[in-house]
Amino acid sequence: MELRLPIPIFLKDNIYTHVEVKTPTAKVLADTNDVINSAGEYMGMRNLISGCIERVFNENNEITDSVSIKSLVFKMPNKTAEFVSTDLIVDFFNGDDYVTGIYPCPICRNEEVSKQSFDIDTRDRISDLKVVYMEVDEYQNSITVNLSEPVIIKVKNEELQVDNITIGYPTLEHHHKAYTRFGNTNTIRYQLAIYSEALIEVNGQAISDEWRRSYGMKIFENMSRIKEVTDKFSDFINKYGRDLRVEKICKSCGEVWQPIINTSNFFGSALQLR
Repeated sequence: MELRLPIPIFLKDNIYTHVEVKTPTAKVLADTNDVINSAGEYMGMRNLISGCIERVFNENNEITDSVSIKSLVFKMPNKTAEFVSTDLIVDFFNGDDYVTGIYPCPICRNEEVSKQSFDIDTRDRISDLKVVYMEVDEYQNSITVNLSEPVIIKVKNEELQVDNITIGYPTLEHHHKAYTRFGNTNTIRYQLAIYSEALIEVNGQAISDEWRRSYGMKIFENMSRIKEVTDKFSDFINKYGRDLRVEKICKSCGEVWQPIINTSNFFGSALQLR
């Protein structure tokens, strides 16, 4: 099965736009479960994807050896990784892509339930969700955000005023580094750590890995208008890929809203061999 990547993998002078994958084997699923238990969901995605990719390619070049593929998958934007891993699970279930879920109304908190019963099926389907693909000629691999309130941090006993920051697409590698340093029990700190790992420039100047490790988190932790920044990051990161929002209408108050469907349960169900 060939898949076009929503956000291509950019490595040096090559832009890899497609992958050819095979259906996950029982060993790949079992190994993936072990990795999730020890290193978190995104490393599980890496194991699943690496174990199923037969080649990564574009019009002029391809990668087929397993070591290079595993290394390349580590650099995969997480939105692309989510897309590929979800399609692998759909393939494993032979096209059964129905998702159950419970969605509380944001107004009255009445729960809208998507499920299958004897006479009706209100589940959502992954195949019905829209996928937006990046065209290579429109590629933008980073976003710069000007801070409405500058951040002051100490760098080698001197004060540095941070007026703007630039981040790239968070990758599986960034998630792994954030998980290794901070874990994922504190969701706010974990998310900030992911952004910190994706940090490319500060005040228009490229930063080193050492500088990022020493001061990246300090920038985010000291922001007083963090929501302004993360909203812009989110818009940038989620522009391409599978749109997980579905429309729901509250049967109690009539509110219409778009929650994100719970694909993690769908992903987990394959690991339980339901």
